[in-house]
Amino acid sequence: MRRSRVDDASADPEISKNTRMNPHRIVIVGGGAGGIELATRLGDKFGRRGRVQVTLVDAKLTHLWKPLLHEVAAGTFDSHENDVDYIAQAHQHHFEYRLGRMDGLDRARREISLAPTLDEAGREFVPRRVLPYDTLVLSVGSVSNDFGIPGVREHCVFIDDRDQADSFQCAVMRNYIHAQTHPGADDDRSVAGGDRGRRRHRRGTGRGNAQHGAPARGLRLRPD
Repeated sequence: MRRSRVDDASADPEISKNTRMNPHRIVIVGGGAGGIELATRLGDKFGRRGRVQVTLVDAKLTHLWKPLLHEVAAGTFDSHENDVDYIAQAHQHHFEYRLGRMDGLDRARREISLAPTLDEAGREFVPRRVLPYDTLVLSVGSVSNDFGIPGVREHCVFIDDRDQADSFQCAVMRNYIHAQTHPGADDDRSVAGGDRGRRRHRRGTGRGNAQHGAPARGLRLRPD
């Protein structure tokens, strides 16, 4: 069986020493299901002995499996119960984590730039940085597509990340509470769900969860 170049380097003590002093730098941009899995496996295999320096870049501190977002939006799933902390994951699996959003790529210099990270008040708490790489993996995922259908972009709520899911859930609760605390107001509300094709069965479940969860809170939801 043919061995990888990294494995071959370990056979020669001098090459192995040089590898530890100047490890191959793999930068993975995007900590979704693909990015975090790749960083974890590479860290476990090569990071422990410093043969490869693996760095994961993501604009969030934690990862939540995307197909669960509809349950967060429906209010039937605590978004903080099953998320993965990038810092802890990196420590346990021998890779590095960098908080930030990639906003530039210099292929000639083999560098990526990370935009400054701001806090909730808009103050910068992580400055702009540059990360060099030998191998760059872009694992940024995808977002919902409106397919150019008129009115979709203007009137639909897209749920592509946890912030959007939490925001949707808060908006639903505000509307129901407003309806129930205003005498004479119509407290019936309807929810229409869409899907992105291959996850139709999961997207549809979110609407069903909202319909079953609302009565538990004393809210009525019209299933039309």
